[in-house]
Amino acid sequence: MPESSEPFRIREKLLILCEGKADANFLTSLLREREISGPQCLAVDGQDNFGKKLVQILLADGFEQLQGILLLSDCGDDGESKLNKLQNQIKAANRQLQKDGKDFQYPLPEVLSLPASGETGEQALTVQISLVPDDDRAGSLESLCAEDLCAQYPGLRSCLEAYLECAEGVRAWSGTGPPTRAAEISDKVRYQCLSAVLHRDPNRPLSMEAEKPEILDMQASCYDRLAEKLRKFAGTALGAT
Repeated sequence: MPESSEPFRIREKLLILCEGKADANFLTSLLREREISGPQCLAVDGQDNFGKKLVQILLADGFEQLQGILLLSDCGDDGESKLNKLQNQIKAANRQLQKDGKDFQYPLPEVLSLPASGETGEQALTVQISLVPDDDRAGSLESLCAEDLCAQYPGLRSCLEAYLECAEGVRAWSGTGPPTRAAEISDKVRYQCLSAVLHRDPNRPLSMEAEKPEILDMQASCYDRLAEKLRKFAGTALGAT
């Protein structure tokens, strides 16, 4: 099960840090359905909190057994910008650990989905940064979920796109001026619209659906690249230590 509150125990050799509860629940379900063993999922409660969580987990019970950490975040509009943002959070975590007198520094990945390995004392650790829906595809977890539902119910796609075309307000949610996070926001709207139509509870949040999927198909091909990325990370991290 995903973790979301303190205190917590690191029970596995691999840890996936993700933005929120919906992400943690989804990843836990995907790992189970795709039979990928090993990773434990932990929500950091926001895209700006990865660094803070890296500092916190160093004190968690079970940290000494950890061999790999995957930082998995929404791509947003630009993968390289998000990579830089997450790199800066790792650097900030390392500075804080140094300031606190901790004899530990996290390895810093230089490229998306290319793990970095290092040793501090007797502990070897692999760290990787990857993005959803993909490293080079703008959007979020909802991008994949909406793609899944549109593939299951292709007749709804044209209706959904027509609605989005008419709903000019979608473009204004990012604030005045040129839209930001356009793909991410539009795909969140797509998923919410489809979920409200297809599920018996129109108010069912993605966090609940992801924990016990009823309309999402975890074997859908749109999740294949993500599942393979998780499988490869697990194999690399455990093999490198």
